[in-house]
Amino acid sequence: MTAATTRTGLAATTLMLAVVLVGCGGDADTSADSGTDDPSETTSAPEDEPAEDEPTEDEPTEEPGGGGSPGAGLTEADFADRLVDAQLVAGSTHVEGEFGAQGQQVSLEGDLQLAEETEDLALDMSIALPGVDGLSMIAVDQTIYLNLGQQSGGKYVAVELDDPSNPLAQQFGGLLEAADPASTLEAFDKALTGLDEVGSETVDGVDTTRYRAALDTSKLLAQGGAGGALPPGAAAQLPKTFVYDVWIGADDLIRQLSFDIQGTSSTLTFSDWGEPVDVTAPPKSQIAQAPQT
Repeated sequence: MTAATTRTGLAATTLMLAVVLVGCGGDADTSADSGTDDPSETTSAPEDEPAEDEPTEDEPTEEPGGGGSPGAGLTEADFADRLVDAQLVAGSTHVEGEFGAQGQQVSLEGDLQLAEETEDLALDMSIALPGVDGLSMIAVDQTIYLNLGQQSGGKYVAVELDDPSNPLAQQFGGLLEAADPASTLEAFDKALTGLDEVGSETVDGVDTTRYRAALDTSKLLAQGGAGGALPPGAAAQLPKTFVYDVWIGADDLIRQLSFDIQGTSSTLTFSDWGEPVDVTAPPKSQIAQAPQT
């Protein structure tokens, strides 16, 4: 294992987490070539099949999510608002993801604690990278703890996000900023260029509506949070339009998202919304000095 290999994996993970935390998106005009037509085992229903028990004009619809198909009725105007509101109400989620980066297959799994204020956000993630064991990341109380496996002796390296002298502070601070619902909302409002409802599907036993969204990549990165979370040079490798498919339940919560970047497919699933999450900093005995790279 080399330091460069680990840095590549962590950089790729940072990019993936930025995508997770900023909210997820896809192209309204790229259904033929988006590469996300069948990202996982889901059960599709015809797009024009009427939903059961559709409310009449005199019947109120449920909020959030509306009536008809679960998660249906989202528009460009309310997409970000409804998703952010639902996530804040839930407060937490479990996420699993697989993606490719620079010829490597990387996966992550962990818990996210969401909040209105950045300083209250927290995450605990394990990262699987070929040839590297023991990678993990904890974020709590405005500090990122990175377990670099063998490089850090199985202990955590602390990155204080308010330390201007640490180059990692800006990078990982941007990641947490991307998780701030207010930043998310602003980024989506300015970057979303298209939203299509694809159809009704079942994801992990949950009835959802699948959407294909389009984000102007330059506008998204210009908002700060997501751009700050990217490793140097990564933004130049992204397409002009960031395309993703996202599956939304009747509660306006994301159940799955997928996207392609440079021919590499990535898929994330979200579960256990609202379940208790306990993210704590490692004990001092598990904190190490940053390794020389």
